[in-house]
Amino acid sequence: MAANDFEATRVHEGDNIDYTPSGAAVSAGEVLMVGTLLCVAARDIADGELGTLQTEGAFRIKKETGSVSFALGDPVYWDAADNELNDDNVGNPKGGIALEAAGTSDATVLVKINR
Repeated sequence: MAANDFEATRVHEGDNIDYTPSGAAVSAGEVLMVGTLLCVAARDIADGELGTLQTEGAFRIKKETGSVSFALGDPVYWDAADNELNDDNVGNPKGGIALEAAGTSDATVLVKINR
């Protein structure tokens, strides 16, 4: 391989991506699916403006209440229709793993996203 024929060049840590919303602004803390990545907006992003979405880390995220509970290490899935996590892997992409137990009455769960 020649000296300048790189197969890869490190750009950054990989814990965020650039994102430009189209059609609506995004609020800080808003959860979005970008392809198969569960992302969290780092700051408010105006419609059509470049911003940053976080793709790694531990986040406290809204979960379905009533019948959904998680044990430490359980997979969690993102329900885009209801904007919350649940345990239904049919039609809902995996968002990460629970970093704590959460009962049926808990409104949120601590999640390591994209794991």
